[in-house]
Amino acid sequence: MSVTIDYSKLRIHPDPDTREWWEATRKRKYLVRQCNLCGHKWFPPNIPACSKCTSMDIGWFETAGKGIESVRVGDQITGQTSTMKADAFVAAMGSFTAPLLRPLGIYLNIYPAKGYSTTLKLKHPDQASVVSMIDDARKIAISRLGDTIRIAGTAEMAGYDTTLTSRTSRLRCEALVRRYEELFPGVADASEPNFWAGLRPSTPNNIPVIGRSKLRNLWMNAGHGTLGWTHGAGSGRALAELMSGKRPALNFGFAAQTSAVHPPQVKLA
Repeated sequence: MSVTIDYSKLRIHPDPDTREWWEATRKRKYLVRQCNLCGHKWFPPNIPACSKCTSMDIGWFETAGKGIESVRVGDQITGQTSTMKADAFVAAMGSFTAPLLRPLGIYLNIYPAKGYSTTLKLKHPDQASVVSMIDDARKIAISRLGDTIRIAGTAEMAGYDTTLTSRTSRLRCEALVRRYEELFPGVADASEPNFWAGLRPSTPNNIPVIGRSKLRNLWMNAGHGTLGWTHGAGSGRALAELMSGKRPALNFGFAAQTSAVHPPQVKLA
């Protein structure tokens, strides 16, 4: 005995957790769940808590369409969130641009290279360098900042870790002080160094990603490596010209649908 089912007469009865998803589907919109605390996104929508941070403060993120309608931003101190709408958006978050865009299917070859610096008070400012210097042999850069001197160097592939507690981190920091002392002995106070670590958004060919993404109103400006401050004004102006429909005076291979279709094979912790 055969039974014919008329699927056009089936009725869906959404539960409270999925009702908003079904209502959006009726309007030809596609939603996924989003954690308001950490930003993690997931599907299916009937899972009531974030699998990444276990928070139950969750909302919705619209993924349908070829552009971005709005973004939700949160204050890490107060925990308050707000939604911003705009005609166009720019992703310019240094090393964090790549993980930010992955949920949108945009995979950038930008990797964090951990760099270290130390700032020392000058005991003899008149004997210290005034202009910025680079010592290729010692692999350090030296910059004068008023009555202090800053020494920076090294590149470490350590994921997104910026801590200074590991043995490797301590050795690298101490090496910066030692190498400066070799060049300018006694000029700075090496007894109270101010250590710091940050992430350089590096690309395989050392060329930044500047231009439009595969989404019509999402633009990218990241991957400047060690030259973020140096290239910041020029790349910002060029991107503004591109967004205004103008041809930039800068002769550069701007991104245009250059985001990889498939995720890269290399993954960072």
